[in-house]
Amino acid sequence: MNSFPVKRVGYWWSEKKSRKFNVSEFASVCRASGLELVKIDLTRSLEEQGPFAAIVHKLSDAIAKAAKGDEESKAVCEAFQEYSNNHPDVVIIDPLPNVGNLLDRYRQYKLVDESELRGRKDIFIPAFVELTTQNVSENLAKMQAAGVEFPIVCKPISAHGSSAHQMSLIFNEEGLKDVSPPCVAQKFINHNAILYKLFIIGNQYFIIERPSLKNFSAGDQKTIFFDSDKISKPHSASALTELDDNEECAVVGWPD
Repeated sequence: MNSFPVKRVGYWWSEKKSRKFNVSEFASVCRASGLELVKIDLTRSLEEQGPFAAIVHKLSDAIAKAAKGDEESKAVCEAFQEYSNNHPDVVIIDPLPNVGNLLDRYRQYKLVDESELRGRKDIFIPAFVELTTQNVSENLAKMQAAGVEFPIVCKPISAHGSSAHQMSLIFNEEGLKDVSPPCVAQKFINHNAILYKLFIIGNQYFIIERPSLKNFSAGDQKTIFFDSDKISKPHSASALTELDDNEECAVVGWPD
């Protein structure tokens, strides 16, 4: 019989996420490691539901709504953050301020661009700029100042919600009329229709391959609108992810 005390792991995510995630299997893995998995009730004090060794959450909705002034969501986030502040020994995955940074694409890109990664020769960060207007001349000037060249991918500033995946690929100045601000315009880098997602937990990392947009060049082509969530599904089938025959062995160039 195990004489070690059982540590409690709290979790919270939406019912939709629960249906996609096998909670029972997760609970079994926790039990095998001497952990008790408990779903958190956000309407009650966390102090009453603990003590917790760790909390795993998906509070993106609440954080996004709180940022827009929703009082109920603000109360939830403030109570959660207060508990975290009062219990620094409790592992929070992920801390709310970190999640808040990731919900704003321009902010997350700036954090990476201003980090120590910027000076490394083995890491490339595509040029990007924030666009807050539909004025073509103003946006073109901002792009030129930031070194952002066509083609560009325009992504909504908000990285949360269904509209966060509605993006566009713009090939020329004429296409700038299709900009939907506020957004981030990022130079599109050819990558042979493959992207890699990197997940890091402590000193461990996991890499997952996903389909992505095929190679494109600047030109007279009309703007392409796409849903990035559908494009990068594990078994996505789209003309936008299928390389042309002459691109099968294309070498992805490392930008200057």
